[in-house]
Amino acid sequence: MTALSAPDTSDLPLFQFGGRTYEAKLDAQRLGAQLTRVLQAMSDGRWRTLSEIQARILATTNKRDPEASLSARLRDIRKLYGEPAMESRRRHEDGVDGIWEYRSNVVLGQEVAA
Repeated sequence: MTALSAPDTSDLPLFQFGGRTYEAKLDAQRLGAQLTRVLQAMSDGRWRTLSEIQARILATTNKRDPEASLSARLRDIRKLYGEPAMESRRRHEDGVDGIWEYRSNVVLGQEVAA
């Protein structure tokens, strides 16, 4: 795993969200806070499913982000830091195949290298 660095701020990130239904006035702060929670939850480099990410965020922040929103933030991490920032693979254990799990290579608390 190659670690990528990211600043550790409550206003993370300096990221331009977008889309047809996106309204900065209504969505920017909420999506930025959600992205920060995902980065914090995933910053230990462990593999997690969407439900495990959701449970970790709930346990640490008492916020329940929908799995669809978490999936969107994982895609945002790839857009912001590049493909290597977020790995994905199918989990093959306990007789269950097909569940996707994710691992972040972003380390919070450091400036992003140019």
